[in-house]
Amino acid sequence: MKKVREGPPCIPSICLYTLAHGTSGLCSAAEAEDDSLLACGFEDSSVRLWTLLPRPLASQPAEVDVRRIRLYCDADTDVGKDDDAARASDTKVLRGHRGPVYGLDFLPGKEILLSCSEDTTVRAWDLKTHRNVAIYRGHSYPVWALDVGPLGIYFATASKDNTARIWTPERTFPLRILAGHNMDVDCGKFHPNCNYLATGSSDRCLRLWSVQEGRVVRTLPSHRGTIFALAFSPDGQLLASAGEDRRIKVWDLGSSSLLKELRGHTDAVYDLSFNRDGSLLASGGAEPLVRLWDLRRSTAPSASDTDSHTSPEHLASFPTATSALHMVRYASHNLLTLVGSAPAASSAPRSSSSSSS
Repeated sequence: MKKVREGPPCIPSICLYTLAHGTSGLCSAAEAEDDSLLACGFEDSSVRLWTLLPRPLASQPAEVDVRRIRLYCDADTDVGKDDDAARASDTKVLRGHRGPVYGLDFLPGKEILLSCSEDTTVRAWDLKTHRNVAIYRGHSYPVWALDVGPLGIYFATASKDNTARIWTPERTFPLRILAGHNMDVDCGKFHPNCNYLATGSSDRCLRLWSVQEGRVVRTLPSHRGTIFALAFSPDGQLLASAGEDRRIKVWDLGSSSLLKELRGHTDAVYDLSFNRDGSLLASGGAEPLVRLWDLRRSTAPSASDTDSHTSPEHLASFPTATSALHMVRYASHNLLTLVGSAPAASSAPRSSSSSSS
């Protein structure tokens, strides 16, 4: 066992989904926990759902249950009413948002997909009927990202209104409003124990919040630009952050100290993912490749301010035929799943520092 642990890291198998011509600009992507579904959000306000299994998607008729609590959904929106709703197909189009869809996530153990948009709302979609079943309101400006906690009890949103908010799927109002950042909150990620939420902002700071108390427990002035991506190691001891400054920083949460600064990217980083044992970190973004980093290599953060060298933790890079990667996710069985956009169908993620976003 010792030789296995000390041996070379196991390079994952890589599965790349490329969205080519015919779809409007790709803004976001998410894969179901059981690897059965892929959801993507687009500039034209649509959410598209693909099956990853050898069987088509079929919509079940919506059931009317008077015992259900009305969740204040809009009655005037044309949501989930595709002409082929009752027919089986490999893809479904979910309509209801009125602006680009910037974030998606699946509720674990439930047939529900959540989406957030420039229209300031979060919507819940029933994956059996492919209809919008709830609208969550509270933010006053575009919602850039959302993240569902590991247990599915809470989900969090990050917004241009300088706040993050914590919600429960059963209520359409936020349980906690987390105010403290000075600019847009661009991303959020739940700790594996669900008791903490990390947020990254255009103010270049990381904050760690107590979910139960709604207060800041750590503040890390970390980056030189907007923070787009966060990832916790599976054991919850490490937090990785990345963004506009092209650098990936790995933090020890116990001591709030910077363990590593990973350099090598030549453009913004949009997503991060740890493997199952936390030894490898995958990263992807605006450059057409995915990078792997071996965190077991013990090197201190470099004191150099230049990006002219690649960190020794850099293990490998694999080119992709995409203009950008919008999702990087370690799935089961050491499989790394990527979602990217072909050059003609690409859309650069919004710049949260601009006033027109």
